[in-house]
Amino acid sequence: MKARILHAPVLAAVTALAGPAAAAVPLTITHQGRLFNAAGQPIDDTLDVAFALYDALDAPVPIWSEVHTITFDDGYFSVDLGELAPVDKPVRDGTARYLGITVGNDPEMIPRARVASVPYALQASNVAGDITPNSVSIAGRLVIDSSGLWVGEPVGLQGAPGPSGPPGPSGPIGPAGPPGAAGPPGAQGTAGPPGPPGVVSSTSVSGAGADPRPSLQFLAAPATVSVTALGQRVVVVSNKVLGAEESPADGLFLWICSQQMAPLGDISSAGTGIYALRVPANTSIVMGLNAVLSLPPGQYNVGLCGKSESRYWTNNDYSYTSAIVTME
Repeated sequence: MKARILHAPVLAAVTALAGPAAAAVPLTITHQGRLFNAAGQPIDDTLDVAFALYDALDAPVPIWSEVHTITFDDGYFSVDLGELAPVDKPVRDGTARYLGITVGNDPEMIPRARVASVPYALQASNVAGDITPNSVSIAGRLVIDSSGLWVGEPVGLQGAPGPSGPPGPSGPIGPAGPPGAAGPPGAQGTAGPPGPPGVVSSTSVSGAGADPRPSLQFLAAPATVSVTALGQRVVVVSNKVLGAEESPADGLFLWICSQQMAPLGDISSAGTGIYALRVPANTSIVMGLNAVLSLPPGQYNVGLCGKSESRYWTNNDYSYTSAIVTME
């Protein structure tokens, strides 16, 4: 039997419509039409009709098919495709599908009809309401897994900052970090107040020195000092062993003296000395003085000096002189 079908529009329904009406979404594809014989007369009969979906207009093998036994009334019929073989996800993945119909033992009718959308499918392009997917993938990348956890990129998920919570307990102090690079030198600060007096220089000498004579001379080996500024002071400590041999000696006068060296000046005593010293025969004792000298800038010899009219100061020995130059 050669037959032809006058197609009603081929309608496709989807199963993932969101919202309260989701339970009413049909899971089948409704197809209606009218069957005529080769002479153009409508069919009144019960026949087996095979329906098949293809992924191309001329594809040789269908991706889905099922057979319905249909009772035609003046050629009219209506059938729900998917009642026998579910139209699963690989079939309804959103790409173009083409419906082929085969009546009885006839070859499949041509041309195949392109499957179009129904309002349910159009609504799915803009979901409004709750959705219940198993998971969510975008461009083949999973972003929400089957347990509802977000597994995609975290960028863009941060909300507005919440209020600050109370401070937590203090934790242990971590180890010190490495020292940073040295910064540039700071600006020169203002000069501070003068510091306390300090030592400018010091020196000490030792030697035999000279024996007492009627004229004033250094009896101990003198130390050489330099006074470089006004206000400097020279602290002098000088000692010498003096004595007599067979006859007593007397009339000895001692001072701490200074003598300018360039140009060479006279020996000058400083302050009050010790006068009219005497010793018995066969005696040697340490005699010494100390003094603080105020001298103008220059170079000086300083030490123990003295004189005596007695010629019996002959049992003399070593001497020692130290001098310190300080600021007031």
